[in-house]
Amino acid sequence: MTTQLLSFLLGTVNALDVPAQQTFMGDLAGMVDIKPALNLNVMVLQSGRIVGPALAGLIVSRLGIASAFWLNGLSFLAVIASLILVRAHQEKHPHSGQVSPLRSVAEGVRYVRATPRLQDMFIFIVLVMFFFFSVPYNILPAVADKLLGGDAAILGLLLASVSVGGLTSLLIVVPIVQSFKRNGLVMTVALLWLAFWITVFAHSNSLQLSLLALGMANLGGPVVGNTAMALVQLMSPPLVRGRVVALYAAVNSGSQMLAALSCVSPASS
Repeated sequence: MTTQLLSFLLGTVNALDVPAQQTFMGDLAGMVDIKPALNLNVMVLQSGRIVGPALAGLIVSRLGIASAFWLNGLSFLAVIASLILVRAHQEKHPHSGQVSPLRSVAEGVRYVRATPRLQDMFIFIVLVMFFFFSVPYNILPAVADKLLGGDAAILGLLLASVSVGGLTSLLIVVPIVQSFKRNGLVMTVALLWLAFWITVFAHSNSLQLSLLALGMANLGGPVVGNTAMALVQLMSPPLVRGRVVALYAAVNSGSQMLAALSCVSPASS
């Protein structure tokens, strides 16, 4: 029961944190520089996904699991301090007073319904998250165990290859494609790249080829994700940007949960 409660509270915090975080980046960097700001944010996340598991493994082996959680919690003090010190140039709006949460959600939904291009972006991200990102990576434990005949170390290598590919993309590929004006063409090429390497991964029985395929596939992942998020923010006026980003984050997370459920076998459920 405690685990379910903590999971519920974590999901609630994430539901509030993700939209605020994404919208705040526009206030910090300005909408002119929103793409580089998103790029830098995801770069930090990918770096953490590479360094974090290795550091956590060392702490768990030396100090125990509880100590790892305590140290992780204490690390958020630095984040809280930086948020207190930072100053953003937020745009002021005549109707930015107190609005009920349900009304805010309704206004966001109405704006998306009235904007066909945003509707296209929402449908697009559902399909991409489900078929290209969530399902392939949700089955990595089964791939490591059943297909490659490995253990947790093999799974760690597969996960590391995903993060290395994503970080390489953020450092090299994403800055290059951000200079292109035709965002639709950029995402089409990135999706074709993803499709090719995910297909290679699906037919691989070799650890080396699987690592290569995952790393190469995730060169295109940040290109798609960053471009889609930037377009959603650019297409949303400041007054409703937070609400639209909240809906986008909900659709994004919901697609991942549906994909995770689709990977659960009847025997395991």
